[in-house]
Formats: sequence, structure tokens, C-alpha cells
Amino acid sequence: ARVRRAAGRAVPEVRHGELQVYPDSGKVLLGGVSVSLSRRELALLGKLINARGAVLSEEQLKDGLYGMDTSVESNALNVHIHHLRRKLYRDVVITERGLGYRLGPPPPP
Repeated sequence: ARVRRAAGRAVPEVRHGELQVYPDSGKVLLGGVSVSLSRRELALLGKLINARGAVLSEEQLKDGLYGMDTSVESNALNVHIHHLRRKLYRDVVITERGLGYRLGPPPPP
């Protein structure tokens, strides 16, 4: 993932191959085509992109999406990951068994 910078400030665009994310507006493009993501799907994708390939535990991801005080259904994170894989591409999120999740390789062209 690459964050573009201008004059020391982050420009609101994050790229991961053909995947472009504009966090400020919530806009997501895959190969130039707009993809509609929910607020939580966008937050999850942003958290994974910002981790730059590092594995994030289920708890880290849930805390980032729901906050520490919120009770979350046990499968809620899995549902959001499933939706990202369906809407974007299968390997956008890689499961590291027993450890957590990480951003997958850039999408195929």
C-alpha cells in the first residue's frame, strides 16, 4: 500500500495496486470502477492497509471497528471480511490461522 504525500501532508488517497481508497470521502475504486462499501467495511479495509501487511488480531480489528466498550457478535468481523472479499477480490484479506488477518497482495490487473 502506498500513501501519496504532498508538502508533508497525506493526500486522501491510498493505493494498493489497482485498488484505490479515498478515506475522507469513503470512495473506493477497483480498476477504476467504483465499489460501494459500508462504513465498517471501509474502516476494516483502511485498518488493514495502514498495517502494511502486518497481521492484526481479531481483537485489534474489532476494537478498531467497534471500540472496546461495545459487545460484538462473535461472527461480525467474519461477515465484514466476507463482504470485502465478495465486493473487491478474494485475496484482499488473508487469514493467518491462529494469529489474525492481514492485507493480501494487490488485486490482479
